[in-house]
Amino acid sequence: MQKYALLALCAAGVAMTSGCRTNLGGGILASTKPVEQGKYEVLGDRVSGYESSWFGPFGISYAKPGNASLRCLDEAKAKAPGADALIEVGQNMEMVNYGIARQIITRIEGTPVKTK
Repeated sequence: MQKYALLALCAAGVAMTSGCRTNLGGGILASTKPVEQGKYEVLGDRVSGYESSWFGPFGISYAKPGNASLRCLDEAKAKAPGADALIEVGQNMEMVNYGIARQIITRIEGTPVKTK
């Protein structure tokens, strides 16, 4: 009987700690605001912004209200002082399941520019 209890405990542990990652999709944008070709100055290499939200059972969550993509964009632009837009922008969202909890990850990456 003790063997079965240990086996059930191990199976429950594996079920609770294993998860799967699902890519919810992403996209590529030319820029984050209208930018005319040649009327901007590149301020450096690619920068990125990241936000993570957690959702548990019974409606328990750790998530900020509003638009996660805009907060990621602001974070990315802040990494390049003077940047007012990003070009060659990629956005991605992922969902990771950890048994009874779920994590939503939002990422934005692009090249920082200052428009003229």
